[in-house]
Amino acid sequence: MLMKASLYFQKLLRQLSLLLLFLCSLPFGVFATHMRAGNILLEKVIPNDCSDRRYKIRIIAYIDTESTVPFGGSTSDVLAIYGRSHEAFMIQVPEIKSTNGDGTQFFEIIDADRHIARVEFVYFHEFPGNDVYTITFTEINRNAGILNMSRSVDTPFFIETKITLDSYLGCSTPALIEVPPVDRACSGIMWTHTPGAVDLKDSISYELQIPKSGPLTLVGNYASPERSQFYSSIDYSKANEKRDGFPTFVMDPRSGLITWDAPGNTGEYNIAFHIIEWRKVDNVWYRMGYVRRDMQIIVEDGCDHNRPDLEVPPDTCVVAGTLLKETIWYWDQFLEPPKLPGILNPINIKAYSPVFLRGATTIPHHQNEDYLPGKVKPGYPMEFTWQTECDDVHDQPFYVNFKVTDQGDPQLATFKTWRIRVIGPPPRFNDRTLNVSTRTATLKWDPYVCQNAETMQVWRRVDSVGYTGSVCETGMPPGLGYELIGTVPINQSAYVDNNSGKGLAPGAQYCYRLVAIFPSSSGGGESIVSSDTCLAPFVTKDPIMTKVSIRKTDLEDGIIDVQWHKPLDTTVPQPYKYEVYRSEGFTRGNDSTLVATVDGSMNDVESITDSNLNTEEKVYNYSVTLYKDGNPIGWSPTASTVRLTNESELGKINLFWSATVPWSNSISDDGAGTYMHKIYRGVEGATDDELVEIATIDPTAAGLFFSDNGPFEANKDYCYRVETFGSYGNDDLPTPLPNFSQMICTEPGDSIPPCVPELTVELAPCEALIESGQLCNANNVTNTITWEKPTSEDCDDIRKYHIWVSNTKGGTYTKRYTVPATTTTFSEDTPTFARCYRIQAEDDSKNLSELSNEVCNDNCPMYVLPNVFTPNGDELNDVFSAFNIRNLCNEDDCSDVPLKLRRDCARFVEDVKFTVFNRWGQQVYTYQSDTGPENTIYIDWDGKDNSGKMVEPGVYYYAAEVKFVTADPAASLKVYKSWVQVIYNAN
Repeated sequence: MLMKASLYFQKLLRQLSLLLLFLCSLPFGVFATHMRAGNILLEKVIPNDCSDRRYKIRIIAYIDTESTVPFGGSTSDVLAIYGRSHEAFMIQVPEIKSTNGDGTQFFEIIDADRHIARVEFVYFHEFPGNDVYTITFTEINRNAGILNMSRSVDTPFFIETKITLDSYLGCSTPALIEVPPVDRACSGIMWTHTPGAVDLKDSISYELQIPKSGPLTLVGNYASPERSQFYSSIDYSKANEKRDGFPTFVMDPRSGLITWDAPGNTGEYNIAFHIIEWRKVDNVWYRMGYVRRDMQIIVEDGCDHNRPDLEVPPDTCVVAGTLLKETIWYWDQFLEPPKLPGILNPINIKAYSPVFLRGATTIPHHQNEDYLPGKVKPGYPMEFTWQTECDDVHDQPFYVNFKVTDQGDPQLATFKTWRIRVIGPPPRFNDRTLNVSTRTATLKWDPYVCQNAETMQVWRRVDSVGYTGSVCETGMPPGLGYELIGTVPINQSAYVDNNSGKGLAPGAQYCYRLVAIFPSSSGGGESIVSSDTCLAPFVTKDPIMTKVSIRKTDLEDGIIDVQWHKPLDTTVPQPYKYEVYRSEGFTRGNDSTLVATVDGSMNDVESITDSNLNTEEKVYNYSVTLYKDGNPIGWSPTASTVRLTNESELGKINLFWSATVPWSNSISDDGAGTYMHKIYRGVEGATDDELVEIATIDPTAAGLFFSDNGPFEANKDYCYRVETFGSYGNDDLPTPLPNFSQMICTEPGDSIPPCVPELTVELAPCEALIESGQLCNANNVTNTITWEKPTSEDCDDIRKYHIWVSNTKGGTYTKRYTVPATTTTFSEDTPTFARCYRIQAEDDSKNLSELSNEVCNDNCPMYVLPNVFTPNGDELNDVFSAFNIRNLCNEDDCSDVPLKLRRDCARFVEDVKFTVFNRWGQQVYTYQSDTGPENTIYIDWDGKDNSGKMVEPGVYYYAAEVKFVTADPAASLKVYKSWVQVIYNAN
C-alpha cells in the first residue's frame, strides 16, 4: 500500500513541477487577493455517449469586490488537467471583468453592500483517453480576514474536480450545483445549508474536507467553525441555539445538509467538502470522482429576528405513473406575534432537486391567511406536483432540498430535505397452466407497463406464503423462500418452468412471483414483487421424498435417516419394490450408489437408515425408484441433507443453512410454532443428541440464518446443529417435515486480519504468439494469476479471496471477482493482456487482509508500415496502410493469410497520429485516427495532400506517433520515423 501511494505522489509531484515551469514561463502579473469561494463543474458535450470525451469545464468563483485586482489574468490563475497515465495540460485563465458575448466569460455583482461578485470561466476540453483525471484551479491568495485559517490573504485558493473515464464503468457525469457557495449566518442562531447538487445519472454523497492551498497542501492552522476559539464572548458550553449545549458543525453524508448549531464570533469562515459521484455497475458501487467546493460563511450580528422554518412531507415512495401532490408549509418564527391576523412577514422559498428536470413543479402561495395545522403560527403553503413516469424509477431516492429565507437584515435561511423514491409497479400474472405429462408449468403475464425496464425475474417456491409488502419494499424480500428460476427480456411475457430439465416434483404446490429489473445505467431499481400465482399439486406414480436427516455427525461413522411417501396415485397395486440411491452433493450428477432395496408395504411412509458416512464434511442426496414387476415405473426427485455453515465475528457466531429438496423449508409460522426452525448448541466434545435447544427462528422472517451473541467463554469452541421443518403444501402428505443438519464446532471471531497472499502472473508469451501469428485476429486473450495460501497458523481461516483489477500499472483498482479459499489460480478472458491484479484475503470473521503485491501482464503491440505504395487506381496497393489482415480471413479462419502478414499486423493500437513531409521538410499531409468514425488506426493514405491534391511521385518522409494499449503508461507511446516511396504514372 505504501509503495502504491509513493508512486502516485511521485507522479503527482512531477505534474506539479510541470505546472510550476508553466507558471514561470508566463508574464509576471499582479497577484489577486480576493477569492472567497468556488468550485469546478463539468458537463458532457454529448450526454450518454462515452465515446465522445469532450466536456464543458466551468470554473465558478465568488470574489471580494473590495479588491482592485480582477479575477484571472495573472500568472497564478491556471486551469490544470492531469491524468494518471496522461501528461498534464494547462491553460492560463484570462482576466474577467465583465460578461463577454461568446459564452466563455461571465461577471455578475451578487451583493454590492457586502462586496460579493460571481465570476465564471468556461473552457471546452477533449480528454485524450480513458483515465482518472483531476481538474484544478489555483489563485495565489484568498480574501483577507478569514477567521478559521492563518493569514488567509497570503494563502492560495485551490479547488479541484476528479472524473473517471473507463471502458467498464463508463464516463463521469459530475454533479451540478445550484446553491451559491457564499451564505450568511447570524451569531447565536442555528445555520443550515445544502449545496443543491443534482446528478441525473449517478448517486451522490457528501464529505467534509479541510480547505486546500494546493494539490497536496492544506490551508494553515485550519479550525472547524464550532471550535471554542470562535466563541469568545459567550459560554462555550451553552453556545448552541437553545443555549443548553456545546455548538456543533456537521454535514449529512446523504442529503448534503450542513448544520452549524450555532455560529459564534462574527466574521468570515471558510469550509470545504466533496460532492462524491457513485455509480452502480453489476450491483457494485464504484466511486467515479468528486467536486471539491470551497465555501464561505459570513457570520453577522444584530439579528433581532428568528430564522424561518418549514415543514416538508415525510419521506415518500411512489409507484411510477402516480401523480404525487404534496404541500410544503413555511413560515417566519416571530419574536412577537403579528399584531393583525393574516399579516405575515415577507418570506421566500426555493427548491433544488433533479426532479425538476423530470417534470416536477412547485407553486408557492405567499398570500394565505390559514393557520398551519397543529401549529399556532400562520404559514404559507407551497404546492408540489410531480407526474412520475417509468423513466423516473431509481434504485436510490431523489433528494428535494427546500430553502426558506426571510427578508430580515441579515437574511436568515433554513434548509430541509424531502426524499422521494420512485419504484416500478408490480407485474401482473394473467394465466398459468400445468402439463402433467411433461411436468412443466407455463406462466403468462400482462406486458409490463414500464418498457424501460430491462428484464423480468421469475421466482418460485413450494407452498404459498402470505406476503403483502409496503410500497417502499421492492424486489423479492429475503427469507420468503423463493428461488430465482429464470430471467427473461422485459418484452417477453411468458415462461415455461421445467425445473432445469428435471421436471416439477409430484405432490408439491408450486407458487410463483415476478419482479421487474431496471438497468443500472439509468439509475437501476426494482419493481414491487407481484402477487403470487399457484398450481395445485399433481398426482403421479412417483414416490415422494419426505426426510433426509443427519442422526450422527462423523468423518466415517455418520448416520442419515431417509424417508419417503408412497405414490399418491392409488392405481399402483401391490406388490412393488423401492430402490434407494445416494450421491454426494446437493444435486445428482450421473453417478449414484444403490444403498437399499425395500419391499413395499401397506404403510404410507417407508424409511431406511444409511450408515458409515462422512456426514461431517460431505453433503449427500437421496432418491427412490419404484419398481413394479421388475420394471421401474416411478422416480422421486432428489433431496439433500441440510448443510450448516458458520461465519465467526467478534463476539458472535453466525449460522447459515441450506438444502436442495423438493419441499419448502420456509413456511410461515402458524402461531403454534409448527414450522419454526430450531437451533441447538453445546460445548466441544458433545454428541449430536446432547446439544440443547437455544432458539427458534421464523425462516420467512429471518431467512435460514441465526446469530448467536453468546455469552461465550474465552478459548472455547461451541457446537451447533439445526432442525428444519418443511412442507409440500399438500394436505395428502405429512406435515411438518423435520430434518437435522450435521453438527459443526467453531469459536467466536477475532479482529486479526489474514496474511497477505503473494501473487504471481503468467506473462504473455509475446515472442511465441507473434511468431505464430495467433494474435492478429484474436478477440479475447487469457490472463492467469496464481498465489499460495498462507501457511501460518494465524492465517489458516481464510474463507475467500477478492480479486482487484486495474487497466494500468499503479492505476485505480476495482474489485471484480471473488473466489473460494480452495482456489489458488484464476484466469480472466479479456480483450487485451494489459491488466494489473492484486488480491485480498478474507477470513471467517470477515477480516480483510491488505491488498497483495501488484502484478501486471502487458500486450504484445505491433505496428509496421510499408516503404512503398502505388496510388494509381488499380486497387492493388492503392493506399499506404499499416500491415493488417482486413477482409482476408474466412470468417474467423485466418490460416490461409500469409504468416508474414499475421506476424506484423497492427494490434493493441489505440490511436495514431501520422504526418508526411516532402524532401524540403514541408508538411504535406496529416492524419489522426480518433478524429472521426471513418478514420482507422491503419491510416489508409491515398496519396493526396491536405488540400486533396495528389502528391508528386517520389520519396516522402513521415512520422507516425502510435499510442498502444498497455498496462505500463510509460510504454504506450512510440514514434516511427521513416520514408515511403509514392509510385504512379503522373502523366
